[in-house]
Amino acid sequence: MNEAWAFGGWITYQSGWLLDTFSMGASLYGSAPLYAPDDRDGTLLLKPGQEGYYVPAEAWGALRYEEYALLKGYRQRVDQTYINSQDNRMTPNTLPGRDARGQAVLAPVPRRLPLEDQAAQRRRVHQHVGAGRGGADSNDGVGLLGVRLTPLPGLRIDLSNQYGINTFNTFYAEAEYLWPLSEDWKLRIGAQITDQRAVGDALLPAADGKYWATQAGGARVQAIYRDLTLTGAFSITGAGNTIQSPGGAFLGSSA
Repeated sequence: MNEAWAFGGWITYQSGWLLDTFSMGASLYGSAPLYAPDDRDGTLLLKPGQEGYYVPAEAWGALRYEEYALLKGYRQRVDQTYINSQDNRMTPNTLPGRDARGQAVLAPVPRRLPLEDQAAQRRRVHQHVGAGRGGADSNDGVGLLGVRLTPLPGLRIDLSNQYGINTFNTFYAEAEYLWPLSEDWKLRIGAQITDQRAVGDALLPAADGKYWATQAGGARVQAIYRDLTLTGAFSITGAGNTIQSPGGAFLGSSA
C-alpha cells in the first residue's frame, strides 16, 4: 500500500502588462513529508524514497493584442480537456509549449463568441505519455486544438482534439445548457463524449489489438435552487480500452 502525508506550497510572480502588450510570470513549487513510511513509497506526493522536493515549475512570457488575441509560451500550466493540472497532486503538471488564444465574431450574430485555440508541440507531455505507457523511446510531441462556442445565452459548446504522435488521438466534445426556470430555480443539463484511438506507430501496449479504439460518454442533470444544487450523472466507457489520460485528470468523472 502507498501512503504519505505531505504539505507544500508555491511562490508565484506575475507581472502587469507592459504597454498593455507584454507580461511574464514564474512559479516555484515544493512538497515536504509530514508522515512518509519508507516501505510505502509511491503516492507521487513526494520524490521517490519519500523525500521532499522543490521545483521551478512555470516560466512564461505572453503577448496580447487588446482582448482579441493572446500568445503565451514557454513553461506553463495547461487546463484543457485531457491535458490539465491534475489537482490531486502536490504540484500541478506544467508543460513547455506555445499557447495561442483569441476571440472571433461570427456574423450575423450580434455578440462576440469566444474561441480558444490551443496549438502546441508539447514534448514533455509526450515523454510522460511514453514513460508511463510503454513508449519511452518516443519524443515526437503532442498537439492540442480546442474551440469554445457560446452561440446562445446559457449554452456552451467545447470541442477539442489532442493528437499524440505515434501514441493515441483523443477527440472530446461537451455541451452544457443553463435554463432559468424562475428567480430561484435553474436547470442545468450537459453531455460529453470522448473518442480515443491508437495512431501512428501505436507505441502504447496493445489493448483490443494494436490499433485499439474506444469511446466514453456521459450526461449530467442539475437542479439548482439558489445556492443549493442537486446533481444526477452517469458515464460509460467502451470495451476497446481504458481511457488514457497521462497528461492530466480523466474528464469522465465530471460528466
